[in-house]
Amino acid sequence: MNPPPRGLGGLRPYCPSPSPSPEAQPSPDDRWAIPAVGAAERLKHALADLWVTADVHLGFGVALVSVWTDLLVLTDGRCFRWWTGELDRKGNRVYAYCSADSPVTAAHDVAKVREILRARRPERGTPPAHPV
Repeated sequence: MNPPPRGLGGLRPYCPSPSPSPEAQPSPDDRWAIPAVGAAERLKHALADLWVTADVHLGFGVALVSVWTDLLVLTDGRCFRWWTGELDRKGNRVYAYCSADSPVTAAHDVAKVREILRARRPERGTPPAHPV
């Protein structure tokens, strides 16, 4: 075994694991077999019923539903987690949770947060929700 490099206090440098091969990535047909993706797709469809567009992005064991600027919903297939748009007393983001078994409930809550964030930062060319 080689000695650790000097200047690291005896610690070895971090070596990330190699990136997975393309064969390890699920095919588009197999995406629904991953619990996180299935939950994310159900949330996306529930949001679409509320006229809210969203995109699903696959991670390793998790999926992200991109809804709006500063509004991503993270799921592991068991629960959904998203920023409420609020900060606590220390300035940390406050997150909301919902079971992945309730995508319609999560969609209603996420849609409310989207409207709050949309009023703060509208799309380019879109007038503010409440003109002054």
